[in-house]
Amino acid sequence: MSVPTHGASCRSHTFPVQCRDCNKEVFVFSCSCGSKALFDALGDPWPLHDDACFGVKVRAAAAGGLSLPDFERRLAEEAARRGTFVPPAAADVVRRVTYQETGIARILQMTPGSEARDFTGTITSVNLGVNFFRRFGLPDGPMARALLRGLTAEPYVELYLKGVISRSTGICPVVQVFVAKDLVEKVGAGHGARVSVRLTPRDVAGKERIWLGERLRIEEN
Repeated sequence: MSVPTHGASCRSHTFPVQCRDCNKEVFVFSCSCGSKALFDALGDPWPLHDDACFGVKVRAAAAGGLSLPDFERRLAEEAARRGTFVPPAAADVVRRVTYQETGIARILQMTPGSEARDFTGTITSVNLGVNFFRRFGLPDGPMARALLRGLTAEPYVELYLKGVISRSTGICPVVQVFVAKDLVEKVGAGHGARVSVRLTPRDVAGKERIWLGERLRIEEN
């Protein structure tokens, strides 16, 4: 493929756009000869956006034959070698470019933090036989029941929920939540149903933290 030759007879124009990789406002220079470039600013010294955009470098690596997972691995290795971490903004760019190039979503398990939150997703798995004694390696007895703080007072159902894939990053959040069986049956929530639920963190027996589900309801698809 021949390289465009820019000359005095060319007709050119510029217009502002948003970089798809870093979301920065940049300027496109387009010429009738076929030349096209992105600039961070117009006028001397005409800074090329490609020189500073991390996303462009990721795509260039992929175009050169380096797979995006390998690029991500090397990025993490280099950060470890330097005794630092991959900046969140850089990690976001890699995830976004990977998703744009491959269409493969990345699963993000949402582990319980310290605050409650709302979540909407599709039920992908249902476990009706939750046994908290067996789950946390506790013998059934008064002490274990005290440690479980009311979780044995009624039967619970374990639900796995899959959220919506982010179009920008390709991240798909998933949640493991325990909901009272009566509530699940009341709303008719089963495999494949789209639901919203209030997630409340609960420390269990000093072993781990789980999500308990409240305010479960069916959402319209």
